[in-house]
Amino acid sequence: MSSANTTTENTDKNWSATSQAMKETKTTFRHDVDEAIQRSKSTVREKKSEIATQFSQVSKALEETADRLGYENNLIEEPVRRVARGVESISHQIRDKSLDDFARDTRSFARKNPALALGACFVAGLAISHLFKAGYSSIEKREASPGNGKSTSQTPTGLEFRDQSISTPTVEPRK
Repeated sequence: MSSANTTTENTDKNWSATSQAMKETKTTFRHDVDEAIQRSKSTVREKKSEIATQFSQVSKALEETADRLGYENNLIEEPVRRVARGVESISHQIRDKSLDDFARDTRSFARKNPALALGACFVAGLAISHLFKAGYSSIEKREASPGNGKSTSQTPTGLEFRDQSISTPTVEPRK
């Protein structure tokens, strides 16, 4: 019976050690996830502020355009001013809303207008694709190194691209 008791004690010790290791792993994982979420939120807050500032600058430019148009063409002045006010309103909304508010509004909009939301996603995808293509083609044109034919560049979006040879793998048929 002593070997059965020893086996049971060893199993209990192993189970206890495994359980403790799982708890520590879970705690570490939660901490790492929380830290990553906080860093992401901080980055999004910074970008949100930048975007709001850019919208505000666009609004001011539209107002200045409306002022110039007022001297030349009264017919166009008022619609341009309305667009400027709308852009400024968007700037304030971006600046004033929290990330949770944006997420809630986006979900609500997508539920109420699924086709429009899908279309917006499609347009956003096209715009992102265009940015990637523009960044990649500017690399090919501007910064090819004479030594190895490879280049590295940062695009206006801040993304880094490396021009490298891409070869398509050959697939052999199964025998």
